[in-house]
Amino acid sequence: MGVMELAEHAGRDHTTISRQLAALERQGLIERRSSAQDRRAREAILTGDSWRVAQRIAEARAGCWANCSPAGMLRSAQVLPDWPGQWPMA
Repeated sequence: MGVMELAEHAGRDHTTISRQLAALERQGLIERRSSAQDRRAREAILTGDSWRVAQRIAEARAGCWANCSPAGMLRSAQVLPDWPGQWPMA
């Protein structure tokens, strides 16, 4: 997926996504390389470190929901979509 498509999915400007990908690359969480299908496009490939981070996030997320009531889960589902717009970006 290219930067423009990622930006569309994330609801962000392509320049923001490009800066975030550069930050992730500096942190060693992704590697960027030319696409096999279109040499003009660059793919972002997750590294082993990023897979470990994703696993830790998944485990933490599962722990958060373990003791949540159905009403609490419903309320969270109503609130969560608003959060990403408030998160600081790298």
